Amino acid sequence: MRRTLKNDQVITDVGSSLNVKRKGFLKLLRMILNNEVSKTIAYPDRLVRFGFEILEEMCRAHNYEIVTLREDETPERELVEDLISIVVSFSGKLYAAVMELSLKYRPVIKVKSSNCHKWSRLTGEMSLPGFEI
Repeated sequence: MRRTLKNDQVITDVGSSLNVKRKGFLKLLRMILNNEVSKTIAYPDRLVRFGFEILEEMCRAHNYEIVTLREDETPERELVEDLISIVVSFSGKLYAAVMELSLKYRPVIKVKSSNCHKWSRLTGEMSLPGFEI
């Protein structure tokens, strides 16, 4: 597929097409807005997962052409891939939030557990200085 064109440039990104803050994508947008480029050849769902029509309209306003490559996909397969992308994105955000909370409260848990004085062998309860459990 790779055929060298005059003055061509390859812009790559690592990340989800749900993330519109990718370095390569932002670079491409700046180049389009500054009329530095005239054409892109790409799979539409690799540029942006949702809102491709908005991107197309912006490009038309700047006399910019997006040549879209299409894979032979059924509508069902495309829907499944969209749903998987959404689930992966939200699970990543959930994991990040859990890790942030874990790091935020870890020192508090360590301080409280290091201040434990008594452990009741009969009831299995701990008592903290100044607290009754």
